[in-house]
Amino acid sequence: MKLTNQDIVNKISILSKYNDKKLPQRISFAIAKNLGVLSEQYQIYEQELKEVLLSHDNDLQKDEHGNTILSSSGVPYVIDDASEELRRDLAQLLGSSVDIDFNAISLEEFDYSEDYKYDALAPREITELQKALF
Repeated sequence: MKLTNQDIVNKISILSKYNDKKLPQRISFAIAKNLGVLSEQYQIYEQELKEVLLSHDNDLQKDEHGNTILSSSGVPYVIDDASEELRRDLAQLLGSSVDIDFNAISLEEFDYSEDYKYDALAPREITELQKALF
């Protein structure tokens, strides 16, 4: 499956929220396996991001301690008048795609509402998790 770095960052964020929930084995396995595969690619993305940030440090928003401010998905906030080069470099990095051996599961795996030994998921959570696993 082809995913962009932005997709990888988003999927890791979503899957991490469900990693500790008690879910049916096939769903838990898919979450764990996909987190492992995505984490490998994320490390490469993170290293490239550090290089981009180092070369454009003056264009990034900083907190009161001088640390770069990152969004919840790990993307740095840039100052309003940041260089076009930084914007282009970040867009290219986030838009770069990689092939991932993703473990998809069927929608039927989520039909376990009658089995009370698993953590219940709200409809919003099921939809979010399904999107992250497909």
